[in-house]
Amino acid sequence: MKLLKFCNIKNIFETRTAASLGVPFLGYHLISENDFARYDDIKYCVQELRNYYPTTKAILVTKERDTKKLSSLIREIEFDGIQLHYPNSNNQAAALKGEFGNKFIVFQVISLESKDFFPTQADYVLLDKSYLGGTGLQISNKDVQKMLNRLKNNKILLAGGISSTNLYRYLDFPVDGFDVQSAIKTDHCTNRENTDYSKMDTLAKLLGYKMASYSGRVGFVIQNIEQQNQQLFVEALDSNVDFFHIDITDGLVGIPTDIPKTRELLETVAATNSHLKIQTHLFLSSQEKFENISLQLGLEDRQNHDVFLHVNKDNYSNFSIDFLKKEGVFFALDIKDITDELFPWEHFVKEQLIVCLDSRQHNNRIQNLNRGLKLIQYSIKLQTIITLDRSVNNEVILGLEDTIALNVVCGSYMRENIKEHYQLLKRYLHGKIR
Repeated sequence: MKLLKFCNIKNIFETRTAASLGVPFLGYHLISENDFARYDDIKYCVQELRNYYPTTKAILVTKERDTKKLSSLIREIEFDGIQLHYPNSNNQAAALKGEFGNKFIVFQVISLESKDFFPTQADYVLLDKSYLGGTGLQISNKDVQKMLNRLKNNKILLAGGISSTNLYRYLDFPVDGFDVQSAIKTDHCTNRENTDYSKMDTLAKLLGYKMASYSGRVGFVIQNIEQQNQQLFVEALDSNVDFFHIDITDGLVGIPTDIPKTRELLETVAATNSHLKIQTHLFLSSQEKFENISLQLGLEDRQNHDVFLHVNKDNYSNFSIDFLKKEGVFFALDIKDITDELFPWEHFVKEQLIVCLDSRQHNNRIQNLNRGLKLIQYSIKLQTIITLDRSVNNEVILGLEDTIALNVVCGSYMRENIKEHYQLLKRYLHGKIR
């Protein structure tokens, strides 16, 4: 499989998308004044990769020649490597290799502008149209071949306007991979949206990369069953939560959800940043209700969106066998229904599952949770990622007995201080599942 590097990554949400796709290299620019204004965001992204996606390497993309300044940036942010985006970079590359060792990854760039420069210290040589970078301008096949003839024994990444629509033209070139920037840019760039989820996903999958489902993630409920918390969306966004959870009911539980208002919320989330992960939890009485509400909300057409239908002893028989096999629909179960075994809950376990705990009034809720999780493990051969829901807090995480693939979603507990409690839960959760 060809290597892939996405360049000029700017925020944590697109970082997670690329890392979940298994993209091996992500380039973070620290060149312009605007780049340095995002210094803290970039540092957060790099730390996230190191802690949770260690196979994706963070690369500093720079035009700085002063090795002391470069060394300081690398140490402060803990980059895995560097892209020296200028000619005659052998001295800088050698100095950084000497300081940070052989595991430190060096990309040296050559372009049509640097006919006399030959990189001698590179782990990877990047071929680009020019040293401006991100222009979207393609290198002609003839010029690519000329450049390749100069680089017989190097690992090479090709850049220059490569996109999902023209990738096929370059697949037969003797290069090790591709560097992509302009082709994944969003069509409506804002301070929160830099790249487009669909463009990134499509291009990566054309090269054989696949979106993986990860455990250890913490989500926030931006609409609970009482339709509260919508006003906290921006705070949750600024807290960098892993996903956004929305409860929807036809009256099976609580008061029927305002569907137009919920659609508006979904549109707001999608328009803010296409990389935001949404999880909808549907409490519906029948298959007909599911199809109706799904159509009204456009659930089947939404990207980066997981749909979970809540089933229990009262409604499970209202869904057909074919519906259970429906692609893109997962299920949610109450822990009590699992432990009491009042209906064949095993038929509703797929690659992902929401498990709702007993309410906080139950003194033995954590004991029941552990019992239910064991039943799932012993009954289902499938490797299922389970999201814990309903009044989850650090006490629940600390009370878990087994190390399994878990996510959690919180509302009331995190609402008091979303950023602090998100970080706390994530640390506790990863401490349990490692």
